Amino acid sequence: MSQIRTNRDLCLEINNLLQQQIQNKRTLEIYLRALLAGVNCYADAVSIRANEFYELLERGFVGVPLPFSTEWNEQYDDLPNNFASFHSVQLTLIRQIVDLHEMADHGMLANKLRYFGIHSPRKSIWYNFEPVSYLECAVAGSLDGGNLKNDILQQSVPGVVETLDDSAHHGTKNSEDMPSPQNDLERVTWQQFQVFLDCGQMYE
Repeated sequence: MSQIRTNRDLCLEINNLLQQQIQNKRTLEIYLRALLAGVNCYADAVSIRANEFYELLERGFVGVPLPFSTEWNEQYDDLPNNFASFHSVQLTLIRQIVDLHEMADHGMLANKLRYFGIHSPRKSIWYNFEPVSYLECAVAGSLDGGNLKNDILQQSVPGVVETLDDSAHHGTKNSEDMPSPQNDLERVTWQQFQVFLDCGQMYE
């Protein structure tokens, strides 16, 4: 894998990963427990490299998951001292794992209408229940993944393209003049990581 330097680079790498893992049968709870095992290795880091972030997401599909701990049930309502910290990401993962574990115990994950949104037994809202859809929505919600797809299409279709402004008025622009949602992203902060996880759970 090449060096990740922008959010576009990261989105493309994650999209490739999801294509490779589309048939993976690992549940989201097990995925997140494997992800948590990897995240715990960075407890002393202020931030992580974008390549390391990608490797953690990849590890969720193939890494050894932590066993479910009943102690996590007691940590569910804990709040970190710093919401932009490793501890915040760790607690977010623990809460999501507990939610999924309890939803499975209550038979809620068998509900065919769950993708319209269901509340966990502890009242958290959920829209995504498999690793691939979770990561797709995390990318779209936190890395501007949807706009990046449009950006790639614009670059592949040079010349004048049809646009839609905020008032839903149609117009045209030269594709080269349209702003790009690409941003530098060589490191991922814990706050960015937490937003990514939140979008995985709640972004539609």
